[in-house]
This record gives sequence, C-alpha cells and structure tokens, in this order.
Amino acid sequence: MVTYAKKNSDDMPFFALDMQKFAKTNSFTPEDVRQYLKSNIPSINEAPATTGETRQGKSQLIQNRKELFAKQTAAAELALFEKNPEIYTALYGLKKNTEQETINSPSSTSNDSDSDKAKAKICQDENGNIFLAVEIMKPTDVSFQIHDGKLSFDPRSMSPDKLKEILSYLDRRGLLSIVNLDDLKLENADTATQDMFNQTKEDMKKVQNKEPEKIMSTEGGNENNNDAPQPTDNDLRTLETENSNVAPLPVTNADPKKDATKEALTTVTKWMDKNKRRNLSYFVTHHNGYTVFTTFDKENSDNMKLDNVVDGKTKDVNIRHECKIYIKRQPNGKVEISFSMPNNKPITDVYADAIVEAHRDAGNTRVEFGPMTDPNQTAFRIACARAFVVPVGIKLSQTKFDKMMDASEAKNGKNNPKVLKYKKDLALEFAYQLQQKGIDWTDEKNKNNADCRCIRNAIGAYDYSPFRDLWEDFGLRAKYESIIKASSSANSNGAAAAIGATKAVSKLYNAYKEGIDSSDGTLAYLVSDRCTSLTPDEKQAFKQIIAGIENTPVRDIPPKTAIQLFDLMEKTQEQRASIKIEDEYKRLVHDDFYKGNASRDAVQPYLNEAVDEITNVKSDLAEFGLPPIGVVRIGSPKYDFSKLQEQLRAGQRRSQNHQNGSTFTNVYNRHNDGRI
Repeated sequence: MVTYAKKNSDDMPFFALDMQKFAKTNSFTPEDVRQYLKSNIPSINEAPATTGETRQGKSQLIQNRKELFAKQTAAAELALFEKNPEIYTALYGLKKNTEQETINSPSSTSNDSDSDKAKAKICQDENGNIFLAVEIMKPTDVSFQIHDGKLSFDPRSMSPDKLKEILSYLDRRGLLSIVNLDDLKLENADTATQDMFNQTKEDMKKVQNKEPEKIMSTEGGNENNNDAPQPTDNDLRTLETENSNVAPLPVTNADPKKDATKEALTTVTKWMDKNKRRNLSYFVTHHNGYTVFTTFDKENSDNMKLDNVVDGKTKDVNIRHECKIYIKRQPNGKVEISFSMPNNKPITDVYADAIVEAHRDAGNTRVEFGPMTDPNQTAFRIACARAFVVPVGIKLSQTKFDKMMDASEAKNGKNNPKVLKYKKDLALEFAYQLQQKGIDWTDEKNKNNADCRCIRNAIGAYDYSPFRDLWEDFGLRAKYESIIKASSSANSNGAAAAIGATKAVSKLYNAYKEGIDSSDGTLAYLVSDRCTSLTPDEKQAFKQIIAGIENTPVRDIPPKTAIQLFDLMEKTQEQRASIKIEDEYKRLVHDDFYKGNASRDAVQPYLNEAVDEITNVKSDLAEFGLPPIGVVRIGSPKYDFSKLQEQLRAGQRRSQNHQNGSTFTNVYNRHNDGRI
C-alpha cells in the first residue's frame, strides 16, 4: 500500500549514505520487484457493483468496493515503482530485509528471547518523492527515515542506545562498510547530538575491532631473518559432489584470465594507500622474488632504517613494524600470500581481511592454509567468511561454522543470495572433512549429529531459498490466499477448492524438491518419466509451458512458470478432493452413527490432511534456518452436497418403488396360489 507522509528531514540531523553502492549489493533487482508488484494486481478480482436494499446486497457492494480499492492500491504501488525503479528497488531491499529481521534485546538469552519485528514502510511525500520509514520497536523503540541518499532522525528523543541501534541497523546491512564508520559525518545537528554521535562511533569501533573467538590462515617467516619468509604454499582445492561423496581436486586460480599476482598486489596496495602512507607508514621492498609490504603504526620516513636495529648495549633487536605481507608468483602460476608478525603476536583482523581480500580479488575462492596458532586461525577463518572465501586445511565444527556465518551475514546481509551460496560451499568443505573421518552427513543414522545437521541445513537453505522467495515475494502466497479467501466466503462451496489449493502447495514443493535432488536438476526432469510428483496430464500441460526453457535449473524456475504449475496442480487436487469428499459422504450417510454429521465428517479429515501437508512444508523450510513463511488459516469451508443428496434421494425412491412393486407381486401370487 502506498503511504503518503511528510518527510521529517527538515531541520533534522542526518548523515549521507551511498545508496548507489548499496544498490549493487542488493539481492533484489528492479525486474524482480516489478514482477512481484505486477503479481499483486491480477490476484485481486474486480467484481461488478451490486445494488439493492437488502442486507446481503449492501454487504456485497461494500466487499466489491474493498476489492476495487485493493486493486487500485496495488496498481498505485507499481506506478510508484515505475517513477524511479532504482531508488524503489534499493528501498524495497532494505524494507524486506528489515521485516525479516528479529531484533533481540541485549538481556535476552537463547532460552528467554525478548524479540519483536522491526517495521519498514516505503512512503511518498507531498512532492511525490519516495523514502523508507523504519521503526525498531525492541530493544530501543527508535525510528528514522532513509531518503535522498540520507538517513535522518528526530534528535528530541534520541539517546546513545538509540543512536547505536541506528548504526547497528546500517552495519547489519553492510551499509557501514560502504560508508566507512571513520568517514561517517553527522550534519545539521546541535552540539549535544553531535557529541552523542561521536561517542557512539567510538563505542562502535571498539565492538568492530574486538577480536573474534575463532579463525585461520598462512603464516610467514622468522622475524630474526628479515624479508626471508617461510610460507606454506596456498594450494587451492575445489569440491565436486557425486552421489553425496565429496572429493578434493587441486586446481589453478578460479579465474584463469586473471593475473593473480597482479590482482593481489593491486588489492594490497589499495589497502595500504587507504590505511597507511607510502614511504612513511608503509614501505615496499623486493627480496627473493617476494614483494614485501612492511607497515608501521607511526609515520616516519626513517621507519625502515630504524626497524630491526640491534641495540649496542642490550644486543636486543629493536622491532618497530606492525606486520609484513609477502606476495610472490609461484612457477605453477598461483599466487602465494604470506605474512609475519613481530614477537609472535597474533595477526589483527584488519590485516587478515586485507590478505584474504587479496586472494579473493586474485580469483581464489578456495584457499588452503598451512599450520598456524589458534588465534591466527580464528582471525583468518572469520576474514574468509566476510570475503566469501572457503578456507581449506583448517578444521571446522558446527560452532566454528556458525561463527563464520554470523560474520558473513553481519558484513554482507543475512538474506543476501551470495551469503546462502557461500554457506553451501563452506558446508561442502565441512562435509569433506567429516568424510575423511568416515562420517556421511547424508546417512539417516547421523540425522541428529550436530555437525551433520549443520551441513544439511546449510545446503538446504541454499537449495530451498528460491522456493521460499516464490512463496513470499513473487506471488505464490497471494495466489494461494486468494483461493482460501474465496473458499471461506458466505454460502461458498469452497472446501474442495481450499483442499486442492493447500495440497497443491505441498505438491509443488515436492516437485521442486524432487527436481533439486535429481541428477540434472532442470525443468525437463519434471516432465520426464522419472518424475513422480506430476501426473501424466500435468506433465503434458507443463511441457507446453516450459517449451524453450526446459534446461533451466529447477532452482531458477521463473515465478510465472511456478504459478502456472501450481494452477495445474490445484485443479487436479480440487477434482480429487471432490471425489474423496463425496465418496466419504455416501459411506457416512448410510451409517446410523455418523449420518447426522455426514456433511461435516466427510470434509474434515481431508481438510486436516491438507493442513498437515502445508504445515510440513513450512516446517521443512524453517528447519533449514530460512525465515519463516506465512500460511493463512484455512478455517472451516463448506461443501455443497445438495446435488449429491438429490441423487441419493432419487436412488432411494427408485429402490423403494422397486421394493414396493416386488412386495405387491408376492402378495398377489400368494392370494392367487393354485388359481387360474
């Protein structure tokens, strides 16, 4: 619904956001949003106005007007999108992300959760400009607006906790990493609000710089032998799956077109230029084929001369540098990136991020790490998660896996499709490690094993997130709810339709699942003889629908195509429901015990069965860790047995007449026994 509201940005504090950069990371494209908004319009049927003075006529007239208003509202929302698809899509991505997030109170525990949904609305001001109004009800009850590339808020009720929640909101969506917390400036604020903002930023920095609990990477050489690293070769491995067996294979760089060494050098140089000053706080030297970056915490052109100088009195080596990063091209074309820290200090998060990002930009999405200390493993494991790099050669567990995914989601957004893909890739590496121990995560006996469950849920979240999106965002839920709504209307004969639609959802999910698990995983499988989820008639009709796109992966099924398949299944299931209900009624109506409630008891078992099936779909998706889907309550739709009852009465009359005729003949014969 389009909400008209006045922006409160006039005379309010604000800070600028780079929405164009955010748009590049948004999981929704303008075409996705356009199709979703379009799908809302035809799902609302415009009924002709009903006139008359009867209560029923007036009620129908009101209902017609409501439906017309809803249709006009959906069309207005699409028109608002068309004014500026790019801005609307960015705000829509933030809106959906906000609605799907549960804000947890700091005092809550996993067993005692105090949570509520955050609210977000796309609004239009009196000048026709669109903006996003956000309200986070728990734990801080704070509201703000995002518009014209700015975030503004009312300072009158602002507190440090509320301001921190606003910054956390941005951080959870990767906006702070785009904006850079150091560069974030509050504008148009009074002194008190500015001071509050500065202190809040400092508090946020302390949280961001806090070392994570667990991680990994490759360590360089001996500090007593300057510029002579002893790196471990960063081999890459890839995983291939066949019949659930995972096997590692050595490969070259992920992108053979890239000069990996050049890309890595460029990334590290950009990082240095952003955080340090060349020949003052960082220096570049070359030794034994390595390009060596040496960093210092203070700017001094003599830093290199003063580093590693032996004290004449104590004979101690005066080590001044923070970190050394070594980059070298190996004979096989792979890039080697290693590091060393003075006095065996653990590597910091910022340097771990820089090294892993260099690997990523070089095209290496899988990096094998050599032996290192636990703190360094922890730092690099988290850095890999933030950069979508799979660490190979370091042990994973369910706890480590979860912490890595927490870091990836915090940096890139929880529902980012790239996060779900990375989660699956990481799970496959985890699966390989379990396989080396003789543990098969697909084996039913390992169903309750925490590590196996972690892998199963991660892979399932990636495989089934498109189905959840079809339901929530691309019209399937709206289609289903329109049928349920119609089936429950007054004097409706909707029980069969409600059962048919509900079972069709389960049937569509099973078809999707079967396609995902099949050897080729394409839409062509669904119309093949191997598919058991579609009837022959459904396959024949669906074959016409997918003509030309048969090789599309089931995971990428277009929303329109999925809804067309749902329509086919809904018709099939409605027909079956009618047959089952009427057969059951015929049985019950002749039973003295049940016949008083035959019309109810003939429907309820099949209705309960359908509800159980759609509940199982909801539970399956939730088990993968996906955000829960909404399933409307079906209620108690009726079934019109009048035609069947008339047929039964007619049959009963024929039977009675036949019986009466037989009785008359028998009596006549007895009375005339022996007579001519």
